[in-house]
Amino acid sequence: MKYRLISIFVVFGLSVILFSCSGTLNSFNGRTVNQADKISLLPGGTYTGIWETKDLAVHYTYSGFHAFIQLSGEIRISNRIINSYPVIDTFSFRVSFVNAEGEVIDTRHINTVFHKRSFTSGQIEFAEKFELPAGTAAIAFSYRGECRDYGSDRREFLGISKTPFQ
Repeated sequence: MKYRLISIFVVFGLSVILFSCSGTLNSFNGRTVNQADKISLLPGGTYTGIWETKDLAVHYTYSGFHAFIQLSGEIRISNRIINSYPVIDTFSFRVSFVNAEGEVIDTRHINTVFHKRSFTSGQIEFAEKFELPAGTAAIAFSYRGECRDYGSDRREFLGISKTPFQ
């Protein structure tokens, strides 16, 4: 009986966590993307570009545009941030798939390579392959993170984030 009760609590706890995480990304669905943040997808070939915000610049490459898309590139955090807050505590980078009307169909995390509470040179590489949702005409990036200083008696944090929505 004791193990059954523990199993029920574990399953319930995992369900709550999974539901919470999936809701975060799905809450973008149906939102309208700002024209300036929308990256139209062109068929065939390999394309490159830069998406910039006050915090960072994403130098990206994409290829494919039928059933799948290959995204790769480098996130360059601004010197303004890195010089004062050289440690990344958290960083989440996402791609939203957008239809021809500019509305989000789906959003996925892009796995970035860095270790929590690690020093950064300000450059984070990424490479992912995604199945394209039906009706995808464009993509849009978003991010959220927290950087901190290092070595002082008083820890200072800086939150950074950007969503592409109107």
